[in-house]
Amino acid sequence: MTKVLLVDHNGDLRRLVGRGLRRTGFDVTEACCVMTEEPPGVFDVGIFQIGHHGHGIEEARRMRREERVTRVVFWTGTVDDKLIAEASKIGTVVAKTDGLNRLIRVLSESKSRRIRKVNASDADREAGPHENGLGLRKAGLGVEREDDEIAG
Repeated sequence: MTKVLLVDHNGDLRRLVGRGLRRTGFDVTEACCVMTEEPPGVFDVGIFQIGHHGHGIEEARRMRREERVTRVVFWTGTVDDKLIAEASKIGTVVAKTDGLNRLIRVLSESKSRRIRKVNASDADREAGPHENGLGLRKAGLGVEREDDEIAG
């Protein structure tokens, strides 16, 4: 199950979104602000809002730097292009006006596709003598491959 940290200062909205995410199979921990509330654990995804002065961006940066979240998603109502551009450098930005279903789709995309390292010998055994299973000629190097398995 994908562990999600949901950070939003609006308690009513946070609880509503948290409930929706739980109903679709996510393990959700809610927090108002990770600068003052330090939720325990490590999370697969952190969902942050973008505040007026970009405080959600700083929270996300810190959580990534501390390796407390693997992936960052900003679910935001901001229309500030500068803040959106800055947030896009760190993670995926989803407008709150796109609705909860769009947020769930973005989160589901991350758990339904997983990248794993495959060394050349594994790829050779799976594909036969001329190709590595990805339609690429063998080069004796490791390759990245997407698994179709559900991660989480």
